[in-house]
This record gives sequence, structure tokens and C-alpha cells, in this order.
Amino acid sequence: MATTSIAELFGLHAQRRIRSADDEEVYTLVTDAACYLATAGHLAEAEDVLRALWAMGWPHTGNVWLHDQAFTVLWYAAGAFPAALPFTPQPLGRIERNHRKYMSVASWGLPLAKSASETLTGLDLFRRSFALATLNQSPDSLIAAANELRALDGLERYLADPSVVRDYMWERAHCLAAELAARNGRLRSAETHARAWARHVVRADRVIFETMASNRHVAPLLLDGILAGSLRVSHDAAQRHRATLLDALAYRRAHGREHWHRAWSWRRLVQELSKQIIRLDREHNPDFVEPTHSLWHPPASETAIAATEARLAVQLPADYRAFLRVANGFAGETWQMPALLPIEQIDYARNGLDAQALDSLHLFVGEDLVPHVEHSIAISDPDQIEFVLLIPPTDARDTWQTWWVAWKYPPVMIHPDFRHYMERVLHDMRR
Repeated sequence: MATTSIAELFGLHAQRRIRSADDEEVYTLVTDAACYLATAGHLAEAEDVLRALWAMGWPHTGNVWLHDQAFTVLWYAAGAFPAALPFTPQPLGRIERNHRKYMSVASWGLPLAKSASETLTGLDLFRRSFALATLNQSPDSLIAAANELRALDGLERYLADPSVVRDYMWERAHCLAAELAARNGRLRSAETHARAWARHVVRADRVIFETMASNRHVAPLLLDGILAGSLRVSHDAAQRHRATLLDALAYRRAHGREHWHRAWSWRRLVQELSKQIIRLDREHNPDFVEPTHSLWHPPASETAIAATEARLAVQLPADYRAFLRVANGFAGETWQMPALLPIEQIDYARNGLDAQALDSLHLFVGEDLVPHVEHSIAISDPDQIEFVLLIPPTDARDTWQTWWVAWKYPPVMIHPDFRHYMERVLHDMRR
């Protein structure tokens, strides 16, 4: 799963996760932490952490594609790249164009208001400003400076409106405004927007530093340390965080992984998931009503499983089949686990996503991952804000994966199998 709190990046919590989580999750966690340090201006410390991570010999995960982009931008700005990168850096111009599209995707999905920009307010103004900042039809150029400045003006009017809720859209507006201002020589305005973004990220406790670090024209300002104070990472703090991460990685390398719930039966795992979901709902929902029935459905029959496999012309992964023999779907929901469908209702994701949704996936999950999504099986409703997919084996990988996909950030988290996904959900809820 994604890192859900800045506090999880360092200290005892990070040490425990680095010791116990699977290789891919540790890779993502440590890369998150390194990106935090780099965005605060401590690129040397971040590189030390990355080198130790890469030395673990683990495959480079697609979960950090946006981090790869951010570090590439920072290294271009610094004028030097580390040796032996585990990924191929993209050309800076391509990154700039792709990141602009990625940032501007929030303006899609609904028709834009037809009124003049000067008369718009609220969400209409937000979406019009993001649309103005989107790429031309030409893949080789950005929009004209005049339109960028109109977009910047609209974003600043949106951000100045006291009625606007300070949520992820407010945060995203500051991030794009910082880049537009920096690209057009308004460095003081760029710093103001970047600092407002950073303060909000810290208050909201959101691990999303790579969105700012991927801004080509903001990157030199980040290397100058403009966000060290706002992100609360002094030089001494950066040194401490570096040492914590290096020590934890060294321990993992020497002793291997400490497992969590792998010895549990599926029944015990499902029961504990149900218990934890009810506990969280009771603690955080003022209108909580104690459920009168279990959150999981009765087991699926072998006949039902066989019928679905015949309908889909596929043999489902063994761990998912084992789950079905205990629970034919799961009604409990958390932010990271949507309700799981009964076996009779699962289908290929392409049958539940319309053409516009599939097109938007290119920006949310990256071009390389989209073909996997199109051939995947949705085991939760793909029409929701987040959904779970079973990803079939490929020529390069002979096992099924489980992906959590969301129309928000982070857009996709890749798990090596279904059992790991369910264990990870439980692990996050219990901590």
C-alpha cells in the first residue's frame, strides 16, 4: 500500500515496515522518504538512501514511476546523475509535457463552463485554469506563455477565494501555479505557491512530494532549499532521517524479511479484516450502527468458480480461489479496500470502464501499465473511485498480480499476489 503518513517515512515506524514489509513495499516506502528529503532540498542525503536501496538487488517497481520522473528532473537541475540508475531517465522536455498533462487531468471528465474566465468562480474556475495549462495538440510543445499566464491568473483567483475548501484540489492548484509562475519568470510568486503547497501537505499529512519535484522550473528552487522550513526538514533532521533509513536497510539486508500474517488461515484473515473495519467505522463514524451480519458473503461453490472461469476463459489465481472458498465477496470497505464482488459478478475491467475512463488511465497509471489494466479482471466495481484488479501473467512474469487502482493519488499500488494485498490492508488497519 502507499505510505499514508509523513511520520511513517522515518523513525521506529519506518524501521518496522522496512523489516517486515515485502520487497516492493519497502522499495516504495524508501523511495517516498528519499523524495521527501530531495523536495526539501537535501538531494545528497536522498541519493545516499537511494543507492542503499538499489544495492538491495530488488526489481525496480512501477509503483515509483512518478518518483523516477521527479528525481530525473532534480538531477537535470543539479547537472549530474548518480551512476547505475535502475531505470532509464526520460528526456527533460518529454517529462515536462507529460507532467503538465498529468497535473491537468483534474480538469477533464465534465464539460467546461462556457462563460468567460473572468466571470468564473470555484470549481469552474479551477477546471478552466487547468484546461488552459494543458498541452497543445502537438506532442512537442507546451502552450503559449499568454495562455499560461491566463491559467496562472485563474488559479490565483481560485486560491484567493476564502470559500474554497483547502483540499487536494487546492493543493494541486498551488503545485501547478508554482510551475507556471517559475516558467514565466515570476520566481517570488513561484516560491509563495510552493511554500503554500508544502505547508498544506504537512498539515494534511500527505505523502505526495513527487508532484512538486516533477515541476521542471520549480526544481532549481527546491535544490536551493526553499521548502526545507515548510517541510520541516533541517540539515540535522535530514542527516538523522538518512541514518535511520540506512540502518533499517542494512538490517533487512543482513536478516531478511520478518513476516506478518502469512501463517494465518484465510478464515482467520477475513475475520480479522471484518473486526478491524468495524472498529475503525465505530471510532470515526458518528452515525455508526453495529452490523447485524458478517461483512463477508458465504463461500462460493466450486460450480460457481468453474462457471466464472469458463465465462472469462481463464483460470483464476490459486490464492483468490482459496479466498472464495471462505468468502464469496466482502462487503466491508476502507479507503484502500473497496467492497469485493461475488464471483458471479467479476468481469474484465474493460467491460466496466468506458472509453473516456480507459483514456484517462494513460495519465493516471502510465502508458506502460495501461495494457495490463485493459486485460485485467475487476474483482470490485471499476466504476468507483478506487477498485481492485487481478492482473494476468505475462511473458516476463508467470504469476498473477493484484493492483489497487484509484482515480486519485497514488493512482496504482502493485501487489505480488492477492493474499499479499489482503494482508497489507489488514496490516495498515491494525497499526
